Amino acid sequence: MCSSDFPSLQPQFNGECYLINRTKQLVLNLYDDRGMDIVSNNKESLNGLYKSHNKLILDYDREHIDKVFS
Repeated sequence: MCSSDFPSLQPQFNGECYLINRTKQLVLNLYDDRGMDIVSNNKESLNGLYKSHNKLILDYDREHIDKVFS
């Protein structure tokens, strides 16, 4: 997934890839070399990531995400 924008890098993967952690109730979507989305229907599953990786939240999502965890 991370090499999809760089044709000279191999291997290439065309499609979508979701990693699912059923124990922690997390779904990770690595969309390309720029980042990933992490979702859950359980706020507590995301709380530790929110605290430890807060600086990585994109500015256009920050206000909404901060409201969820406030």
